[in-house]
Formats: sequence, structure tokens, C-alpha cells
Amino acid sequence: MLTRGLLGFLFAIFCIETAWASVATLVFWTSPPDNDRAVWAKEGYEVVTLECVATDAACAKQKLDALSSANKVYLVAGKESSAAVAKLYSDGLTSDRLSGVALMRAALPDTLEVAAAANAPKLSVFVEKSDAAIEVVAARKYVSAFRRQGVQSALKFFDPQMMSTTPVHPGIVMAISHFMGYAPPSELLMKLLTANELWPNLGHNNRAFLEQTDFLQSKPLSDTVRDHLKTHFRQGPHVGNQWAFETYVAFDLIAYRDAVAPGKRYVSLSTRLGQFMAFDLDQYAPYEPEIVVSVDDEDNMFQLAWYYWNTLMYSWESAVPNISAKPLGPVLVFGKPVPEELQLPYRQRTALHLKGISFSDEDPLAKMKAYPPRIQTVITRANECIYCHSIEGIGGQNYHLNAYTAQPQGGMALPLEQYSDEVLREFLFNQEAVAAKVGLSPNPVDADYIQEFYGWVTTLKNKE
Repeated sequence: MLTRGLLGFLFAIFCIETAWASVATLVFWTSPPDNDRAVWAKEGYEVVTLECVATDAACAKQKLDALSSANKVYLVAGKESSAAVAKLYSDGLTSDRLSGVALMRAALPDTLEVAAAANAPKLSVFVEKSDAAIEVVAARKYVSAFRRQGVQSALKFFDPQMMSTTPVHPGIVMAISHFMGYAPPSELLMKLLTANELWPNLGHNNRAFLEQTDFLQSKPLSDTVRDHLKTHFRQGPHVGNQWAFETYVAFDLIAYRDAVAPGKRYVSLSTRLGQFMAFDLDQYAPYEPEIVVSVDDEDNMFQLAWYYWNTLMYSWESAVPNISAKPLGPVLVFGKPVPEELQLPYRQRTALHLKGISFSDEDPLAKMKAYPPRIQTVITRANECIYCHSIEGIGGQNYHLNAYTAQPQGGMALPLEQYSDEVLREFLFNQEAVAAKVGLSPNPVDADYIQEFYGWVTTLKNKE
């Protein structure tokens, strides 16, 4: 899988000389070094400098208003201009005058008040993966303030030292050029950069949870809950640095059940990724089940996301999916430690939504209890099939979320009974190769169970 953590790596791979079309004007707030200016000019850009004090928004506005260019105009500013950039937007900056603003890191003023015109220019803030967490948190809060005002905004990561290199690092040239609408020399890099811009501005939200105020409580984050949340970013820990993980808002699952479905014992959860889970809520009540619906100042848990790209939608087809988003979303956690034998799979507890919660008197997985013990082990514990695939009408249908649209795309986890014998055999007996072919992590069935499991699924197929 490809994550945002690989962005700098891709820059290193694809940093080749590229002649961008000369149809954009790059305006620097303060004059860049001569060798940086030469790089941008060589790439075909018109380079202009405002020559304003970093904090002087009035000077910048005057110079921008006076600027005459037939090209699209983009502003590049440093961290010291953060407050002045916010002032430009609040003074009614529009995309007719300026197509976008690229800010190299962002300082968070004591009071950041942002207003923006309906057609305000887009904004990208760039940081390095090695930046201190406090620096990254400030940049994310800055971006979020603009996004709340309807500005298309994104935070992007570079590898360490890229922003201090002179002449300007080729990776920065490609990122700024992509921001200005030009395709990098790699389709993979282009998709990653585009996802980074689009997803934060169109993803799902968890507003429905936050409207249930009777069941919400603000709490300090315990080490246990913090570790649960940070698990989501294990492939790119720097991405998780956007949040301090100090406080959270908990949605009380027991209180909600008692209010909307009193006396119901079992809970079923379906996710925005098509996954499914069901368990005995009474059994887990002593461990205080709750859903994290907000972290720190972030009220949309779907913003906590990373991106990946599978090589195929299905192992038996040639169709290639678009880049996908993996959001954390609202996530089920427990206020008290859960015994090892009662642990629930983590992935299937993420990306929850209010409409995906239901309660029942009967165990939704009761039918599974009649299956042979070794089959139960495979489908509910060892390989967790039931959470992504359905079996005899029970279970999930996991899918990938298109990072450009926030909608499901191919790669649906079909009911186990629907796979052809050829596909099923290949999946079970050649799992490593199939996973590599599709671009997924392997999930092999234990060698001692595999033949029995294959025969059992084949029997289900023959019931059709």
C-alpha cells in the first residue's frame, strides 16, 4: 500500500528535469535566493517578488492589485507571513486575482480569525516530516481554520531538509507545480498529491454523532486510547503528528442503547468502509464501550486519514482502481482494559457512522455458532472473514474509498459463496502471490485449517 509517508520518497525517485508550460506567474512574498529564482525560471515560470515585509498584508495587497499578468498567479510565502496571509483572505482575496497560496509552514497566531470570499483561492501549507509535533499541529489548525470558511485547503509533507535545500529541491518544484495545475512526471505521484488536496475537502463527516449531545462527554485522552488512535498511522507516524491527542469527545454507546433500544442485548456496527461487527453489548458494558467522535479541536474524525493505491481491483480482472483513502473516522474504544479473550479486531471498529449502529435481542452471529469450531476460528478470529465478507447473508462487504470522491470503488469483498472455485483456490492456497498481485497485505489461512475451510466454503457454494 502507498501512504502519504512515501511522498518524499517519490519526490526523490521522480526528480528529473521537467519543462513546465510557461503559463503561470509565481509570486514570492520576499525575494528567494538567486539560485532558487534561476531554477523556477528554468522550469518556465515567470518569477515576481512582492518585496514586502513578511507581516505587511497591506503592502502585499497593494502589490498584488497592481500586478499585471496574463498568467494564473500563485503566491508563495513563508511561516512569518501566516497572519498576513489570513488578513489577505479576510479582506476578500478572490481566485480572480490569485489562484492559490502556498505557505511554507504556518505560525498559529494567538487569535486566528479567518473570513473568506466564496471564490477564495485554494491554500496549501507545506511542512517536513521531521518537524516538531507542535509545528505540525499549528499547521493543521491553520489549514482547518481556512477549510471551515470554505477554502479548499490541504497540509502536505516533505522529507526532512527538503525545504532548507538551495537551490530549491526538485521535489518542491514538482509539488508547487502540481499545486498550480501541472502534472508531475509520474502518474503515481500525481494521484497522491491530488488525493492530498481533494480528500480533506470532500470526505465524510461525523456530524450526526456530535448532534447527539445527551450521549457526549469530553475527556482527557488516556495512554490506552491514544495508542489506539495512533495505531492508525503506523505506516506514516508523521501524519499523526497533526493532532496532539490530548482530549477527545466520547459517545457513550451504553447510554445510547438504553435510550433508543432499551433492553436490547446485542449491537451491530457497520462502517463507512463496508465492514461489519456484532457483539454482546452487555458482556462488554463493564469495560465502558465508547466511540471517539472528536479529538482535540478536530470535530471530523474522517480527516484523520492516509492514502494508498492497490494495483488491481480484483485478482481475476485487469481493472486498476484509483487511489484510495483510509480514514480513521469515529472509532470504538473502551474506557477500561478488555481481557485478551474478548479483544475485538481494531480495523473493524473504525470509520463508524450513527446510522450503522443497530441493536437486537438475538445475536446477529448466532448462525455462526453452529459451524464447526475450526471454521468459527477462521471466520471470526484468526482471519476475521466475517467482518469484511458475508457468509450466508451475514457479515460485511468491505470496499475501498475513492480518495477523489469519497465514494466506494471496486475491490468489493464478495460473499464467500460467490467466488469461483478457481479464484477461491488461488486465494486460499496461493495467498501471498494473490495479495501481492492486488497490492494488499496477505491474510493466509493456517495450513492446518486450509483444506477443511476450502471444503466447507465449497459446500456452501453448492447450496446455491
